[in-house]
Amino acid sequence: MKTFADLPTEMVVNVFKFVRQRPDQGAVCLVSRLWRKIMAPVMWEKLETNLRESGSRSLGTLLKADSNILPHVRELKICSVTFGHDMEDRLKLLIAALPRDKLRTIHCTYYIKDLTFQQLLLSQRKLESIQVATSFTNLDQRTESHFLSHDYFSWTASMMSEVKQIKFDLFRKENGQARKTLKILRKAFDACSKLENLILIDTRAFPGSLQDILSYATGGQLFFQLTSVTLQGLDLVPNGSQPFCHNFNVTNLQQMNLTSCDDVIPFLDSLTRSYSEMSGALKVLSIQLREDDPTPVETASSVEGFLKACPKLKDLSLVLARCPLVGKDCLLSHADTLRSLVVSTDPLEQRAYSKHDLERILKACKRLKCLAINFPPIRLGSVTKPRQGLRFDESEDGAEGVLAQISRYSSLHTLGMLNLPELRFAYYPKPPRLPTMTKQAILQSYNSVMQSLANQVFCYMAQHGTSPKVFHVEADGFFWKLSRPDRDFVVL
Repeated sequence: MKTFADLPTEMVVNVFKFVRQRPDQGAVCLVSRLWRKIMAPVMWEKLETNLRESGSRSLGTLLKADSNILPHVRELKICSVTFGHDMEDRLKLLIAALPRDKLRTIHCTYYIKDLTFQQLLLSQRKLESIQVATSFTNLDQRTESHFLSHDYFSWTASMMSEVKQIKFDLFRKENGQARKTLKILRKAFDACSKLENLILIDTRAFPGSLQDILSYATGGQLFFQLTSVTLQGLDLVPNGSQPFCHNFNVTNLQQMNLTSCDDVIPFLDSLTRSYSEMSGALKVLSIQLREDDPTPVETASSVEGFLKACPKLKDLSLVLARCPLVGKDCLLSHADTLRSLVVSTDPLEQRAYSKHDLERILKACKRLKCLAINFPPIRLGSVTKPRQGLRFDESEDGAEGVLAQISRYSSLHTLGMLNLPELRFAYYPKPPRLPTMTKQAILQSYNSVMQSLANQVFCYMAQHGTSPKVFHVEADGFFWKLSRPDRDFVVL
């Protein structure tokens, strides 16, 4: 084998899939025009850009004809924390440069004006997923919604005939909003005859609830055609004062995502009764409970009841916040089909499944490929002088014992630790002659400690027949909360 081109196609594809994940794609140099042609569809099928950054995803690079990027883009995600005065113009330039009817997914994190959205629909009539904020997808207009306007709807319907997924936002308070929202949703379903996946997001300004919306759906069940529904921030039942209505049809539902919704108990209890009367098709369930849930014990009990009644799941994710862990028996009822299991609680609560319960779960779930849970506390010492030589022993009750136990189950592909290891950050005011340790230096030390932990875990598990591809440790925002960037300090 003399050149890179002599490698088997599968190996070359894997190499560039890995390189594609790196932020500096400009360093990639394909060895020949043939490989450039072959690899471009793989490299650029999914594109994320803020339309500003330098490098291979800047607007200037994308618009260059010889970049050969845009003809291969099928999923476009435009992310920007700030909205500049020229962002709309930049987006128009990008839309105009995209080949017609090639894009399948558009996701934008900022508001798009009507004319720009119309330009997008006119040039991309094969869109299957629309997740953007526009006048069309805002369910609570103070003026007449575009979906309810005959002039807009007549041409919008023809442009959105292929849409399978759409996101709607609820923002403003308005009397009679629930009835109006239902009318807009029905019109949207008429326009998007192939709609399967509905995403509803409430920013806590909507005065009604999902129950209020569905209560107007007399003579028919609104969500019958959906196979996936995502509800984020919604009040599901007003004040939890009444049973949830049965206009929410679960016959065809294959995936349900609930994120930070209010009054989850009556909603889940109603669906539990529905599933007790029918088999259903649900395969994927994700529930993220609110941190300030007023009845954590009752909510956990409602989740358990739903898990016992719903169809056999393949993927289950439970972010229980301050609620207790669900019982292992609820999980074991899905043992024959479960391939991904994520269960977490607030790290400060230090709740974790016992080794006995975890062993029963792992023995029963023979198809499990992904496991992410809270571990017992694991102490790694000081951030600058970490503990070495972790003792992996099944007789131990701590995290080392749990890891030793998990290592006996060779089917796992991904392992997640959803609570941070304990690291000691010792602070005291900096003596004048002692150099300050910068945040970057501390972060490097922190990363070194975490890499050391990962190396020890991988080595031990490999020795015992388990070789996970991914070891994930959840650490969102934790480090910088500890680093106190507002003052000089010394870390021991």
